[in-house]
Amino acid sequence: EKEITTDRNDTRIEAIRNNTDSIVINKYLRLLGAGKSPYENVHLFNQEAEKAFGEKNDIVAYDAFGGLFAVKGTIQYFAPDTLEWENTEKDGDDFVRWLASGSLRGFYSCFLWDKSEEVINRLQLGQGILMYPFLWAKECDIDAADKKLVPYRELLELNGEFYKSFQELK
Repeated sequence: EKEITTDRNDTRIEAIRNNTDSIVINKYLRLLGAGKSPYENVHLFNQEAEKAFGEKNDIVAYDAFGGLFAVKGTIQYFAPDTLEWENTEKDGDDFVRWLASGSLRGFYSCFLWDKSEEVINRLQLGQGILMYPFLWAKECDIDAADKKLVPYRELLELNGEFYKSFQELK
């Protein structure tokens, strides 16, 4: 057993990072840990995300839809439907408690469709769900959108490219 010490108010995040491969919640959200795969290991995943987004973030979790959770003072959510970082107003410990509370279904209600469980149940490590029209497009109707399982790197790179392009327009 390791004793975990941290000055930050995110001891649960640190415990997960140091003592698990990763943790999957509701089959579509993964808390990153110390696993061997880039889709389990917090450091390897952050390297991939930095390449895709062109900026450093302390990503602690990601979801199958292209959403990312990062420590930026509080936990921020990169929303694939807006391509913006949104403040969850939760510190690391509050974030882990929230994930364990069963509140995810409500948070993700705008990304779920009638038969979403069928697609989510087929997800493998390193895959995400690409929807077209893209989630951020005003033409996107979640029920009618085409959905396809793709390598997560593809989803990350696609969202990163659009994110950078939209940032340049601001």
